[in-house]
Amino acid sequence: MTGYGQAAAENDAFRISVSARSVNHRFLDLVVRLAEEYREVETAVRQLIDDRLTRGRVEMRVGIEPLGGGDARVVIDREVVRAIQAAAVELAGGDESAGLPVAELLRMPEVVRVERRSRELGAEDLALVLEVTGRALDQLIGMREGEGAQLVAVLTERAAALGELADLLAGRRDEVRRQLLVNMRQRLAELLDSSQFNEDRLAQEIALLAEKMDVQEELDRLRAHLETFGNSLAGRGAVGRRLDFLAQEILRELNTLGSKCRDSQMAEWVVQGKLACEQLREQVQNVE
Repeated sequence: MTGYGQAAAENDAFRISVSARSVNHRFLDLVVRLAEEYREVETAVRQLIDDRLTRGRVEMRVGIEPLGGGDARVVIDREVVRAIQAAAVELAGGDESAGLPVAELLRMPEVVRVERRSRELGAEDLALVLEVTGRALDQLIGMREGEGAQLVAVLTERAAALGELADLLAGRRDEVRRQLLVNMRQRLAELLDSSQFNEDRLAQEIALLAEKMDVQEELDRLRAHLETFGNSLAGRGAVGRRLDFLAQEILRELNTLGSKCRDSQMAEWVVQGKLACEQLREQVQNVE
């Protein structure tokens, strides 16, 4: 979600310059910087950006420069003038002719203040501001889309790796169930006298234990989330928050799988899956 754009244009009354930059952010954090006297255009500028962006920290600088200036008014602080003249007379021992000349007084910043009234923006001027803002946004979005294309490739690769791990876990599941049965039979044969050995009871206990350890439901949900993730990547529009949610759900299923697995090989695959999912979640934060 990083990008930069700039544009400028002018009409008979104003010169407009706009620069926009964005960095990664989970939500849309928008900062519009412009002169206070033209703050009335901020709402329209924000609405334009809100309509086109959904995530990222975006800083927009809008420069509005009147051509030919505006109405100016010179203000003389007469109280300061009188105080300066009185001080000059006092230093001269009461000589009334010791006052400062007007030219020197006017050079003192405390004496003279120039007030300039900004030229008001008309409807055509506001339209120019929005047009220039839109062109700067076009550049910024173009850079973000280029970055997005690279992210899609990375995310697709990470999701494919998780899909392969899901296939490995599913393939190992039946072997783990079979080995569980064998191990329980051997253990019980060692502990129980043959006359006390109840095949039906053993089958019930194995079924209950196997149900607690079975990961088929989690694997089904994991594959469903991965499929939805891939479909979202292939779609258009803002999908960053949806991908972020799906990445969290994928990690949730992997955590549940890890808590159920008693097989060392499956546990190792789950750890690999968690690492891949964390990489996926980090990259998803960069998607709008």
